Amino acid sequence: MDEEWKYRTTPVTHSTGQAGPYAPRILIVDDDYANLKALANLLSLENYTISSMGSGKDALALLAEDRDFDLCIIDVMMPGMSGLELCRRIRQTYTPLDLPILMATAGQQLHFNEAAFRAGANDFIHKPYAWSDLKGRVNTLVQLRRSVSDRLSSEIAMLRAQIKPHFLYNAINTIIWMSTRDNEKTRHLLYDLSHFLRGSFDFSNQETAIPFEKELELIEAYLSLEQARFGKRLNAQYNIEVSEFSLPPLIVQPIVENAVRHGLMEKIDGGTVILSTRQEGNAILITVTDNGKGMSDEQLSSWMNEGYRSPHGEGTGIGLRNINRRLLTQFGYPLVITRGSNGGIEVLITIPWKDEVS
Repeated sequence: MDEEWKYRTTPVTHSTGQAGPYAPRILIVDDDYANLKALANLLSLENYTISSMGSGKDALALLAEDRDFDLCIIDVMMPGMSGLELCRRIRQTYTPLDLPILMATAGQQLHFNEAAFRAGANDFIHKPYAWSDLKGRVNTLVQLRRSVSDRLSSEIAMLRAQIKPHFLYNAINTIIWMSTRDNEKTRHLLYDLSHFLRGSFDFSNQETAIPFEKELELIEAYLSLEQARFGKRLNAQYNIEVSEFSLPPLIVQPIVENAVRHGLMEKIDGGTVILSTRQEGNAILITVTDNGKGMSDEQLSSWMNEGYRSPHGEGTGIGLRNINRRLLTQFGYPLVITRGSNGGIEVLITIPWKDEVS
C-alpha cells in the first residue's frame, strides 16, 4: 500500500455526509499512508473536507490548480521534498493568513519546532496526536483563515457599495452644466451615470468571478463621466486584444480610478490612461498605464517591499491592498507596479487563462 501511495498523483478526498459545500477544506501531506489515512478519517468526522497527497511535489501541483484550502497539515520528515521545504515553497505564494500551515512530526527534538516556524508554519504538533489538542489547533487555524476571508469579503462589499460622494457630486454638477449646452451629450452622460451606479451595486456578494466585459462597461462609464468633467485634460485609450475571460469583480476599475485621481489629475495638463489586455501563454495580462504624476523611488520601493501601500498617495491603500490580496489568494499572482517609460506608472494584473469559449 505504501508503494502505491508514494506514486499517487491525484488527491484523495475524504468527507462525511454532514460536510456541506462550504465545509472547511484541509490538505494533508504525508508519505506514510497509514498515518495519513487515520488523520483524514478523524478530521472528516469533524465535518471537514479532506484532500490528501503523498508527496510535497504532488501537493504543490494540487495547490497550483486549486487554491481554495483553509489549512494545510504537513509531515516534516518526508523523502524527496521535506515538509520544511514544502512549507517554504508554499510561502512563496501564500501568506500565513491566506493558507495556515500546521507542521507535524514524530520527532521530539525542539529544533524541529524552530525550523518549522522559520519555514513559515503557523503551528507545530508532535505525533502521536492528543486528539483534543489536534482538534483545537486545527479549529483555531481554520477559523483564522475564515476570518481573513470574511474581512476580504467585507472590503469587497465596501468597494461595491461605496459611491464616493465627491465623484457623485461632481458627476451631477457636470451633467447639469452640460444640460444647458448639449442635450444629446447630457442624455449620454445620464446613461453613463446610471450604468456606473448600476454596475457598482449589481455585483452579488457571492460572485467570485464576472465576465471581463462587465467590468469593462463599468470602466467605460466611469471614464466617460470623468472626461466630461475634465475635458481635454483626460484622455482614455483601449487596447483590448482579448476580452472573453473572467476575473474577480472590481479588480480593474479601482486601479483605473486611482490612475485618474492620483496620477493624471495631479498634473496641470492631465494626461492619458491606457487599458490593455493581451494573452501570453496560459495567462491574460491586463495593464493600466498612465503618464501622470508617477511615483518616487521611495514610493516604488515601499510598494515592492510591503505590497500594500498606494503608489500615488494616501487614501487608496485599502482598495489596492484588497485587490492585491484577492489576486494572491485566488491566483497566486500579485499586482506588479512599475514606473512607466512615459513618466507615469504601469499596473500589471495577471489572470490564469481558461478557454471559456471552447
